[in-house]
Amino acid sequence: MSASRFRARTLALCAAVAVAASSLAAASALQPPKLTALEFSPAALTDTDTARVVLRFTQTVREVQPADVTLTPSVAHTVSTDGAAVTVRLSERIDYGAKIRVELRVASAATGSVADVTRAVAAQDIRVRTLVRDDAGDRIVSNDLVGGARPREIQTNRRVQEYAGLDDRVFTVTDAGGGAVELGEFGGGERPYTPLIPAELGSLTQLRADTTGKFIGVVASGIELAGRQTENELLVMDARSGVAPPVTVSGSDGIPLRVRDWRFVPGGIGVAVLDEDGELWLATPALGRDPVPLGPADGIVGFLPDTGELVADLSGVARAIDVSGLVSGGAGSEREARVVERHLPGEVFTAGGGRVARSGDAHRLLLMIDGAEQEVFAPTHSGTRIGAICPAPNGSVVAVELISAGAEPDARPVLPAFRGTTTVYIDAHGGELRSSIGFAPDWC
Repeated sequence: MSASRFRARTLALCAAVAVAASSLAAASALQPPKLTALEFSPAALTDTDTARVVLRFTQTVREVQPADVTLTPSVAHTVSTDGAAVTVRLSERIDYGAKIRVELRVASAATGSVADVTRAVAAQDIRVRTLVRDDAGDRIVSNDLVGGARPREIQTNRRVQEYAGLDDRVFTVTDAGGGAVELGEFGGGERPYTPLIPAELGSLTQLRADTTGKFIGVVASGIELAGRQTENELLVMDARSGVAPPVTVSGSDGIPLRVRDWRFVPGGIGVAVLDEDGELWLATPALGRDPVPLGPADGIVGFLPDTGELVADLSGVARAIDVSGLVSGGAGSEREARVVERHLPGEVFTAGGGRVARSGDAHRLLLMIDGAEQEVFAPTHSGTRIGAICPAPNGSVVAVELISAGAEPDARPVLPAFRGTTTVYIDAHGGELRSSIGFAPDWC
């Protein structure tokens, strides 16, 4: 073949490739946007009213309008567009284990070609636990609230006084005999059980876990720490990776606060502490800041699920305090308290501004909202009594202890209970989601 003919064929081939490439590019440019990523947090869907669902596309899209988005079941939401990303922001929380179908119509900013996208997002399920007392050794049973597909049982071979769950780990305060107590961890490593505060004479009470920040805390008295004896002091431990040595919650003078009651601040690393003198404090021991005084109180009720405000009881009146700015190191103006309403013993707050309490005879569960009262649950057997009532972290579900008629006390000196107690989990409409043997649900 002559050189000229070779060159001619080469040029023709290159031209054909160029034409094909140009055709492919043109075809690609005419393609509607395609979804490349779907981003959301299953925990945020249940725990906040600002959860985001982000959909990312292969090309820049035109501004998406509210009419272009449909959520099934219907959930209040807003939508915004930024280049090739569309963000659907939910304005309310959804139930544990629920699924939302997101339908979206987008148009290419370059060509106007339209694509319809349908995807599903699933909220987190949540682990629920109860304590089963047994003379041969107590058990902690757990399962997923909605799915129920991961039953687990921890045989402690110990007498459990208190426990708290954190992911797949369980922390316990156990009776070590002879007046000694021990703080330990189940499921935290290769060993099935790890002592954290080895058996020692004294008391360890009010054990709690913060599932968001991954901290645990316990009130210690008579336990030796750094060469001295504790006296009703709150010890906080970072459990994000293993378990760090305890940090004592102290006042600005460095003297440990004497603790009557306390709670973790949801979603943060702060703690609300009621001292023995009836003063309420907001402390962030992990950050090394001085505690902030919040005024006098008779007790800590908990936190409002919808706003995250701390609720304290003062002479029977529930007052809500916004502590979010104090946890983040902001100004103290948030200390202004607002009256929620009168608070009844044993009453808990739920999502949507409701309150749940036992009836006077302890045979019915009552929901109070907007001044109205209605029965939402009653045990099947008339002789069964309602024990403790404890709301889920997002306030959408309530754990209810049921004590059967004729149940006998278990005669334990710490956290005494009744044999044969069961726990049911009730949604906002009184529907039963799950039941479990045992008492002391870990939401309490």
